[in-house]
Amino acid sequence: MREMVRSYFAASLDRYVERLNDTGLPDRSLDALRQELAAHEDAAEGHDELSSLLPRP
Repeated sequence: MREMVRSYFAASLDRYVERLNDTGLPDRSLDALRQELAAHEDAAEGHDELSSLLPRP
């Protein structure tokens, strides 16, 4: 049973990746990824909501 489930989801993932390779990411996904990247860049520079709570060296 476990192998059947694993095979099903592996095949599903393969189809999804193939579709993404053919069509690219949807605009909404690209916007979400850009926002996520911006948030991580801000955090790395110490410009996020939690950075003021961290002790300074």
